[in-house]
Amino acid sequence: MPATSNPNTDAPETKAICACHSKAGGGEYRKKAQAACAGDAIYEHEGNRFCVMHYPSQNKAEAFRDALRNKVKNEDYNFCGVYFPVGISFSGYKKTNEESFCFTA
Repeated sequence: MPATSNPNTDAPETKAICACHSKAGGGEYRKKAQAACAGDAIYEHEGNRFCVMHYPSQNKAEAFRDALRNKVKNEDYNFCGVYFPVGISFSGYKKTNEESFCFTA
């Protein structure tokens, strides 16, 4: 884990990683979910930290839209394990054959 300096305490601070790294099943699914992460794990839910893409909440629409725009701009079409808030639309986006939506049963 990368550490950064905390100016308030001068102690190293460790970046939180998304809970999908430990909770997303196993094998290939977990690898795809990890690759779908966007940004730091700054959202907390039931004692776990999540990135905006995997945070299971409806109260993230604006931050989610920004992350979605960045993923598409970077041609990153991996949405494995992503929690889509209501009202998110793909209208206006060009469809490719590279989209990846994977789910567990």
